[in-house]
Amino acid sequence: MRADFITGQVVDSMGVGVPGVDIDVKNLGSGGDPPIFNDGTDANGFFTTTVPAGFYRVTFTPPPPPTTTHLVLVVEDVTVVGTTAMGTLSLSPGVSVSGRAVDSGNQPVAGVNLDVYDLTAGDNLVVAGDFTDAAGLFSVAVPIGPIELRFDTTPVVGPTLAPEALELNLSQNTMLGDHVLAPGFLLSGTVRRPGGIPVEEVDLDVIASATGEEIWTPGDSTAANGTFSMAVPAGTWDVEICPPFEESLVATDVEGLSVSANQNLGVFNLQSGVVLAGNVTTHTGAPAVGANLDVTFSSSGSSVVTCNDSADSAGNYAVIVPTGTLDVAFQPVNYSVPLGVDSHPNLVISGATALNGTLSPCPFGTSFGTGRAGSGGFVPVLETVGGAPRMGNSDWALRLKRGLGGGNAILVLSLRPLRVPSIGGAPATNSAAWTYLPSNPGMVVFGNLGGNPGVPGAGVLTFPPPVSIDFLVGETLYAQFGVFDPAAPLGVSLSNALRIDFCP
Repeated sequence: MRADFITGQVVDSMGVGVPGVDIDVKNLGSGGDPPIFNDGTDANGFFTTTVPAGFYRVTFTPPPPPTTTHLVLVVEDVTVVGTTAMGTLSLSPGVSVSGRAVDSGNQPVAGVNLDVYDLTAGDNLVVAGDFTDAAGLFSVAVPIGPIELRFDTTPVVGPTLAPEALELNLSQNTMLGDHVLAPGFLLSGTVRRPGGIPVEEVDLDVIASATGEEIWTPGDSTAANGTFSMAVPAGTWDVEICPPFEESLVATDVEGLSVSANQNLGVFNLQSGVVLAGNVTTHTGAPAVGANLDVTFSSSGSSVVTCNDSADSAGNYAVIVPTGTLDVAFQPVNYSVPLGVDSHPNLVISGATALNGTLSPCPFGTSFGTGRAGSGGFVPVLETVGGAPRMGNSDWALRLKRGLGGGNAILVLSLRPLRVPSIGGAPATNSAAWTYLPSNPGMVVFGNLGGNPGVPGAGVLTFPPPVSIDFLVGETLYAQFGVFDPAAPLGVSLSNALRIDFCP
């Protein structure tokens, strides 16, 4: 009988052979995973491993910390016929993260599965020594940089504990100490299609109702009989039920679910839907990467749940929606981009539908005028912070900087760019000017600048809008600051003016 082999050497990042590396193969063809022999490296990192001819994924697992902090290496698509030389294989350097998993009573928790998600690469990593021992202790090698260290409590025997994903950004070996795992509660239920047929591989996402942050929940998909059961911590959650796209079923959700005990959510009967797909660009023609799709029923305004509804790197999207008359809006990925919403009301959906979107411009603010200098020759600067002046953006605000430290300031808001002649300065379209007149709708607000008192240019003041930004949508607002400064002409230094167009 002919013997087949893989050969080579496993080295570290310095080129030194690594002993004790475990070698495993995954059969990418048919017939299951075969037995292999001599499945480890020698004292100098060399290996000659007996593997039947075939097509494999080969995994090289170095000894876990504290022996090494090398990362696991996975080599895809290895064809073995006769002797296959894999050459010199280099393990990436990592760092160790160690600690002890305990419950709320400070008792050690054995059997927790430690998973590592690389936030830079977007990959789940293979990790050696990835279970807590009888004393709750763990130590695993992870990449340098941002990761999620995931505590999968599913294998734990005893009281239910909530899984958790801990974000870390590591540059050296790190001891976490005791990590407390909260009590968990099981959410269970069944998902069916029309006709009462169970739906397999339905993904369930659990989102904090207060913040919109999704939590990590292992085992959050339905089995072949349509049932699911997953552990979550106590809290108030929204649960999205997302069937596989190819099933053409409309997603659904449960909002504001208060959890403090195990709950069976019952049966979710999903309705059949149709594909809504297209491409989303910005007003410049560039792909609107990450743009979100918002769908509501035109008659009631209630939301249609659309899973995986963000545009990809080419601006493409595809979701399942019910038939009927819908309002569809394309939303920018967040408020940090100067883009507005593209709305398509009363869209009649009777079958598969193509719909493209174009996000309109929504600039943060347009500056004009040159302002007027105060102490130290500093001209106050008025700018916006918090992103686009768009509906729902509660972080948007005006900010004045480079004023006299600790000085008194006056903010003038108006619907037209005018000036107060008694203060001085030319019209705002030219240089320094006020934007308010008593006959012009607007308001005046007084405030105190931060910064060291009396220090030129040290003054800063942030001013949120006087009303919710949602009430300003469709309006154009002009703003300008004045800072009372004895060194300025007429005792007042002036900022530039801003024009702000509030977007849907």
